[in-house]
Amino acid sequence: YSLLLLMALSVIMFTLYFLDIKKNFPKIYTAAKWLIGFLIVLYILNITDVVPTLFQRLFYMSLFLVVIVLGIYAYKKGVTQAKYYLIGWSFLFFNTVLLGLNQAGIVDWIDYFPHIGKVAIFTEAILFSMALSALINTYKEEKERAVQALLSQTENHARKMEEYASKKTRQLQRIVEEKETLLKELHHRVKNNLQIIISLLRLQEDSLDDPRTKEVLSEAESRIRALSTVHEMLYKNMTFKYIDIKSYFEFLTDEILHSLAPHKKITFTIISNTALSMEKAIYCGLILNELVTNAIKYAFDEEGHITIKLLKEDDCYHLEVADNGKGIDMQKMKKSLGMELVETLIKNQLKGEIRVDSRSGTKISLIFCESPLPRK
Repeated sequence: YSLLLLMALSVIMFTLYFLDIKKNFPKIYTAAKWLIGFLIVLYILNITDVVPTLFQRLFYMSLFLVVIVLGIYAYKKGVTQAKYYLIGWSFLFFNTVLLGLNQAGIVDWIDYFPHIGKVAIFTEAILFSMALSALINTYKEEKERAVQALLSQTENHARKMEEYASKKTRQLQRIVEEKETLLKELHHRVKNNLQIIISLLRLQEDSLDDPRTKEVLSEAESRIRALSTVHEMLYKNMTFKYIDIKSYFEFLTDEILHSLAPHKKITFTIISNTALSMEKAIYCGLILNELVTNAIKYAFDEEGHITIKLLKEDDCYHLEVADNGKGIDMQKMKKSLGMELVETLIKNQLKGEIRVDSRSGTKISLIFCESPLPRK
């Protein structure tokens, strides 16, 4: 009895797994679980003589029929391995029925074929092997389909992410272009406003007769022009972060010379290997304006040469303005408003140092770094 129960349970479990009943037919899978429970109850009732053995055997034989019907149903639903399963169980069922009929005395010709049971089992084993192979191939195909689906999903996701990134890039590019346009407009307006102030000072200067007052207004114009030039260059540049110092200094010195002493024959040599941020460029422009103005006014009578260098070494900048003129009175220079402005800018704004050498002409050296220099 126990062997029959184990065989019945094995048949049911094999069927559930082999035909993948849980996945393909969920309702039949639920019914199969109830059937397993019923078989156990039937086994208990049989061993306690509540249910006769004949009933149990008939039920087990009907179970074979149920298995075959389930195979037919699975085959019609497109389960690939069901055809091998169906043929194999049909052979076994047919052999079992013949044996049962022989034992009941209904069929006696089966005695002439004593190996029919072995042949049926062997045939069933071959068919189930073929079915198992078909099942493995089915799993492989499902795996390949799953891999292809995953790859397709990954490609779709990557394409969507690329489209999203491209969209965001275009949006950011548009925002950057708008901000650049606004910055250009801002620098343009600032430059224009400073030019208006310069024009007003020039009109005021032209209306005055006092030379000292006219000189003060001219110096104010020159300082404002140094600021205006930075904004003009930023407006014309492709970038708003840095200013090319060589171009800035060339433009500035030309404007100063034309404004103060267009009749003097003064030449300039400008050397630079760096660019500066707007803030540092404004401070350096104001410093250069004062130093070149002083040189043009006091160093030369008619002609001369001014050398301007701004070089970057490691983290520091070296600004040097040197002329070949007649030198300068140090005490007088220190008391001038221009030099006070230069010292204030280099020490307080650029956090640097200043050195003056007037032994052969005048050479003023300034040094400032990205990180403030230590105070001496």
